[in-house]
Amino acid sequence: MPFSAWSRGATTLIVITLAVLTLAWAGVERAHDHARARQEEHELIRLTHRMKSVCVGRFLIDLPEESQIELHSARVDGFNVSATAETREEFQGRLSQREAQLRATPDRSDGSRNLEVEKGIESESGISGKMFVHGRTVTEGTATNGLDVERYRYEGVAVEALVHANGVSVDLAAGDYYPHRVGNLPRLIEKLAPIAEGELPTVSGFCIGRANFRDPLTADQGEEITMVARLPSHPGIEFLLVLAAGVKPAEHGLLERNSDSKSRLPLSMKWRLTELRAAPRDINGLAGEELVTYVVEENHTNAYGFWWEVNGTRDNVLVPHLMFRMDTGKSNDRPVSSSMSKEAALGLWDRSVSSIR
Repeated sequence: MPFSAWSRGATTLIVITLAVLTLAWAGVERAHDHARARQEEHELIRLTHRMKSVCVGRFLIDLPEESQIELHSARVDGFNVSATAETREEFQGRLSQREAQLRATPDRSDGSRNLEVEKGIESESGISGKMFVHGRTVTEGTATNGLDVERYRYEGVAVEALVHANGVSVDLAAGDYYPHRVGNLPRLIEKLAPIAEGELPTVSGFCIGRANFRDPLTADQGEEITMVARLPSHPGIEFLLVLAAGVKPAEHGLLERNSDSKSRLPLSMKWRLTELRAAPRDINGLAGEELVTYVVEENHTNAYGFWWEVNGTRDNVLVPHLMFRMDTGKSNDRPVSSSMSKEAALGLWDRSVSSIR
């Protein structure tokens, strides 16, 4: 066989071999993609098959049963509030320790009148404990008002209560509170009822996890709370829910703020961000806006960000400012790639956000 003919035959054989290998490799890739898709589908079914309802403020949300929930920054009527599981003996020890600490603290004149009020509390719902008024501050001086010189004097006190019932302790505290309003605290505690582990409130009100402030409460009392939830099987996924009632709505909504922020991004950054959704979205009677993004980080990892926001009203506790987020690729160090595909992450997001009611 002439060399040229042999060369053409060899080349043809190589081309055919490469084509066969390419087709085989493509088949393997398709099989792998199909297997990954099925695995993602099964994982989404596993996560969402068993959901649990969590009470946050005035709302319920369904999250995967494995979710680890933390509630932070609860506040109502000017008081910071926290509720924890605690035995009666542990509570009594902590209460006695706090009272002794307040009695040993000198007042502003270095005297012994720091603790002004120590009052026992017993409510109809079985809540008991003590309320303290202490740490009075006085600010005084003179100020000019036109040609007149006026003296002013402002006073503030710290007000707190430690109460307990049915294995649940609730601490309420406010610093620099108006002295003439300290009666708000015992009235607020009268509305407080503990919630059993794993249960939900049976009456309307403001829920802080293991306790509920029963209605009526008004918007001008202000209600705030934050929930953080994580999935042990997907440590890079984090949920965040923030509620605030009785606050002035933001001047610009989520979509407008996002559009403005995006317009100011340099060209070198714009290619890293892809919007998958950006539109109004109403959920169970709440008019909100949704933003879903895909991000390529500087370390070449990729993640998804989900955001739904209700701008809220100032005078309706049932329509507060509400912000719910789900982020993938979270890490204490640096961003990591999403452990879920776009389809699976969207499925988990839609299942969770649509349950807010």
